[in-house]
Amino acid sequence: VKTLRYKFGVAQGFPQQYLNILANNDAHSEDKLDPTTNKYIIKPMECRSEKANQFMRRLDEEIEKADRTQRRERLLPKDGCASISTYAPEGLPIDSYDPNWFNNRTAGQ
Repeated sequence: VKTLRYKFGVAQGFPQQYLNILANNDAHSEDKLDPTTNKYIIKPMECRSEKANQFMRRLDEEIEKADRTQRRERLLPKDGCASISTYAPEGLPIDSYDPNWFNNRTAGQ
């Protein structure tokens, strides 16, 4: 997903700050295959802000519209199925992080 998003951003002339986010492997949520539906369930990152989540979902929608190849289908989870990642990506703009999550971090985190 990361490579596809990054290439799309480059092709669309996204500003460098967006490309930096898309190039960061840790800035992308994980997917888990649901064997009953054969679709991928998005495992949201608890550290990511709602605006960052909306940006990624909107980006995926635009890629889907422009893409002529068959991609795997990704769905938002119905329950709170969080990412297994225990750390947040570093170097992203502050508004990429969920404010509640960010404010509950200690100085060393």
